[in-house]
Amino acid sequence: MTLTFEALTAQQGGVFTRAQAVAARGRRDAERRIASGAWLTVRRGVLCTRATYDASKRNPARWHLLEGAAAILKTRRTAVLSHESAATVLGIALLHRLTGPPRLTVLGPAPRIGGNHCGRHVAPVPAGQQMTIEQVQLTSPARTVADLCRTTDTRAALVVTDAALHRGLDRSAVADVLAGCRRWPHVAAAREYLRLASRWSESPLESLSLRWCREQGLPAPAQQLTVRTEGGLFIARVDLVWEKHRTVGELDGRLKYVAEDDSPAERRRRERALWEEKRREDGMRDLGLEVVRGYWSDDADDGAAFAERARRAFARGASYTGSPTYRIFDERDHAHRGPLAA
Repeated sequence: MTLTFEALTAQQGGVFTRAQAVAARGRRDAERRIASGAWLTVRRGVLCTRATYDASKRNPARWHLLEGAAAILKTRRTAVLSHESAATVLGIALLHRLTGPPRLTVLGPAPRIGGNHCGRHVAPVPAGQQMTIEQVQLTSPARTVADLCRTTDTRAALVVTDAALHRGLDRSAVADVLAGCRRWPHVAAAREYLRLASRWSESPLESLSLRWCREQGLPAPAQQLTVRTEGGLFIARVDLVWEKHRTVGELDGRLKYVAEDDSPAERRRRERALWEEKRREDGMRDLGLEVVRGYWSDDADDGAAFAERARRAFARGASYTGSPTYRIFDERDHAHRGPLAA
């Protein structure tokens, strides 16, 4: 049965080629719709309706999905959205915001080193490693993480793996994908990133901080533990904890507080956040804890400056002569599965 133009467009993820439009509506009608703005260009030669365009523009993930659908439609081979593009659609945090064309994997033979050309990879993608969102094919969460661990640098790979685990992806699912492509480039490195990954990192900066600790020889910190007074009063939920050293780490980053283009209301909100952060730190110090902060700028030297601040905090903690009045609890939700859980 021949599909209607509307059904064909829906099947293609909301996009259609100019040739398809002319065949369905006639050249004059197609040109009139384009000229009036009823149809808009997603990428050269690929269009969508204004309603689809406007709805997608309001949501970054949906817009990237639409761009991906257009890129897939333009390629003359079977392809799926993958790598950073799939991660963006799936809500998995990346170290760097995705720019440039959508990343695709064209179905083909096993990849070789240097097989990425302008955001296009070539590799087999079994049906079990694919999924569909709004009629657009993309790699599954496990395959997406495995691909990024093989094709990005250490920092980016650790960030994306932590983010996916935090959103509920099962570590063993990624391991299974890597086991199926054990002869592909950089699989050994990908396995190591998966081994080091933490489900408790709640931001890219936290993922980087764990790497700083390893690189600089700091003890491995616990994550997302709760500080309370001896009487049980909640003080803070902290990013990093070195309980033996009476030290906690906070990794919110300066961007939380400073932005040149803030509105007055946003500036007041940020000022309140800064004030509350200072009160929280003072509260922890009053209880006998040391606090060390980490910033995005600390990544420039692989965390060397952060490590020095941490060691000074450890030394202060070791010389503390008072009686600590805090207690540290693990109140994390270990049963949390997240949206990427199977």
